[in-house]
Amino acid sequence: MRGPAQRQATMLFGVTTEDFIPPGHPIRRVRTLVDELLATLSPQLTAMYAPDGRYSVPPEHLIKASLLMALYSIRSERQFCERLQYDLLFKWFLGLNITDPAFDHSTSRRTASGSWNTKWRRPSSVRSSGKRASAG
Repeated sequence: MRGPAQRQATMLFGVTTEDFIPPGHPIRRVRTLVDELLATLSPQLTAMYAPDGRYSVPPEHLIKASLLMALYSIRSERQFCERLQYDLLFKWFLGLNITDPAFDHSTSRRTASGSWNTKWRRPSSVRSSGKRASAG
């Protein structure tokens, strides 16, 4: 006798995206490094935005999204945002909750072509010589 298909529960109880990422997954180390770097850039990122007005997608999310697109060979913002809607690893990496919606794909394109081009400055070690400064 064929049994009935079990419907998926509409609510999740007591779980976060953290619970779905294996402890030894390499992306955990990447996230730690990226979070540390973004913490040092936070004052510069904050200065790029007006103190009032509508809230935007946090710039940290857009930077992390670009990194995920490179790491996972995702060819477009549209594909990334579609995958962000259901991929728990991506939501975890960006610091989103399970039920948080993905941002619109046009957000990252508008940001890349808009204010970031005029406000973002390369570090002085790169500007001065045209090359990155060596680490030692």
